Amino acid sequence: MSALKNSQIRKSCLLDIKTQEIIEIDEVLSVGRQPGNDLTLNDSKLSRNHARIIRQDGDLFIMDLCSKNGTLVNETPVQQGNSTQLNDGDIIHLGHRTYKVLGDSGSIGSFDQNAEIPECHEIEIEQTKPKKRKTSSKNLENMPTSSISKFHSSTEDETQYAPAKFINRLIANIIDATITGKISTLLYPIIVINFKKFLSLTHGDAGLAASSIIFIITGVYYILPLMKSGQTLGKKILKIKLIHNDGNQMNMVQIILREYIFKLITVSFTLFTLPQYLSNKDKRALHDLLATTRVISTKDLD
Repeated sequence: MSALKNSQIRKSCLLDIKTQEIIEIDEVLSVGRQPGNDLTLNDSKLSRNHARIIRQDGDLFIMDLCSKNGTLVNETPVQQGNSTQLNDGDIIHLGHRTYKVLGDSGSIGSFDQNAEIPECHEIEIEQTKPKKRKTSSKNLENMPTSSISKFHSSTEDETQYAPAKFINRLIANIIDATITGKISTLLYPIIVINFKKFLSLTHGDAGLAASSIIFIITGVYYILPLMKSGQTLGKKILKIKLIHNDGNQMNMVQIILREYIFKLITVSFTLFTLPQYLSNKDKRALHDLLATTRVISTKDLD
């Protein structure tokens, strides 16, 4: 190892806190377990394509590529599919690794010029044709216009957003329907009997009340897991995940619209929507198109 003087550090770098290795960031630095990333790490907590750091006009931005275990900047999670601007001295957690951002000034000047540290790696960025994807503008409000253009053209690759297979989506729906059906069958008579006994309701009124309660309970079964992780139990078993087109998790309103209104439209026009789904390259059903969502396979994200 040779000493690296301050004057030699011209570009933004990442300092591995544990190994003291310095990794130079040129234009784009992709990180993950999968060979082919600019920074390939054998780390069980990293996804195959975990994150991407973009350097543009002197600014750094990090994007989490819908990784399984997430990316932290100064202990704050980077929202999946969105970017966070990096500043000199920021601490990034990627799997078991911790890195410090070294800019063109600031923290670099605090290093001992006589200390022996590894030289920066020259990262050669392979020019590929990436898949374009929308990014939430609210997370990019501080990014220059030229950076946004660059960012949109350098996001996920095709494997990152591989669409879920039809059979997997079907089996996941059957699993979820079976579970909610069992819940309904178990709770309905119990609720009816107790409402008739303690509230003196007629059988019809008790049945209506029981149906309403079960509707809410089964709604919670779908809505809360989809808001938290994009996966009901059925989707988790089949390793598929629901996301918004911009890569974000869904909020409650979006999920309710998709699950209870747009799906009803899809089912009502099955003869027309099934051919549309089968011919769609991204395998997005009508309710996905209406809700601007997609169901992806998580096998390549683990």
